[in-house]
Parts: sequence; C-alpha cells; structure tokens
Amino acid sequence: MHPMNHPTRAIVATMIVSFSLSFAAMWWQRRAAMLAVPVLITKTPRPSAPSIAPAFAPPAPSKDSPHPPVPVTAPAAATAIDAPSNNYDGPELPVIFSVLSKSVYTAEEDAQGAAVNVTKNVNEAIVVNSSDKPLTIIVTEVNIPTQEASQAQLVLPPGGQRHFGENDGLKMVSGDQLTLRSPSYRDLTRQIP
Repeated sequence: MHPMNHPTRAIVATMIVSFSLSFAAMWWQRRAAMLAVPVLITKTPRPSAPSIAPAFAPPAPSKDSPHPPVPVTAPAAATAIDAPSNNYDGPELPVIFSVLSKSVYTAEEDAQGAAVNVTKNVNEAIVVNSSDKPLTIIVTEVNIPTQEASQAQLVLPPGGQRHFGENDGLKMVSGDQLTLRSPSYRDLTRQIP
C-alpha cells in the first residue's frame, strides 16, 4: 500500500466534503419539493348571455300536399322561474344533503388584464342518494326578498354523491333558499349559510 502525501489527502478530503454538502443540499431541496402541498388554481368562468336556439324552419310543402304550411314562430323570451310550492305529500326524499361555505384559490384578471391569484369564499352543496334506486332531483334556489330563482337538475345513481353550485347555474348566495324536489317524494329545503 502506498501512503498518500499530505497535499493529496487535503484534496481528497476537500472533494469528499464538497460532494457530501452538495448531495445533502440537493436531497433536502428534493424532499421539500415532494412535501410541498399543491395548490389548485381554477379560473372563475365569466357569466355569458343565455343563447336562444334558432327557430326550426319546416320543409316547404310540396304542391301536392293537402296540408297548409305551418307558420314558424320565434321562441318565447326566457321567463322568471316560479318558486316551487311546498310538497308535503309522500315519503321523505332519500338523500343526505348539506350546504357549506369554503375558500378556494382562483385566478382572476386585475384592472390591467393580468392574472392574479385570489382567495374567494364560495357556497357549495353536497347531496348523496341514500336509496337503492336512481333519483332525478330538481334543485331550485330562491332569493326570498326578491323571489328571483334559478334551477338545476341532478341525476344521482343509487348511493351516488354530487357536489353542485355555481357551475350548475345556481347563484349560491348566502341567505337564499335551496329546495330539492323529486317526483313522489317530499321536498327538502335548506337555507344557504
């Protein structure tokens, strides 16, 4: 075995210490990145004007047709949704239903048009079908003072769960009343906190 001289030992020791420190720094950076909690950023959709389907024009009648042509009328303008009347008949709606308020991170545009991450409080509802049959549920949200209403339809398989809210066309404003209605079941009503 050949003994190392003093300058060679110093160089080898320096290389080992440098490698160890570099490895430790990279390992800690990788571990910190793996432990970081990802943040979900969603872009809040902007409301758009409701679209009206174009009128369907029936084919022109032939000369030999005994029926007179049918006039085509434009669809009626959207009307306000009537608040549902209470349905007290029938068994209870077989669902577990709750309304909650949560904070989410969203990307919105500032005055200059740049994307900015903001925290926003939103209301969301959760419904679970606790029966062994599929359910079709009409959800109606009513602003009690103004009687302005919005609706959404949910289809839940047996044992199915569904989160619903603004993305389903509901306003989800605090103080509004949510009513769940399904044929042959009693209505279920909750107030948005």
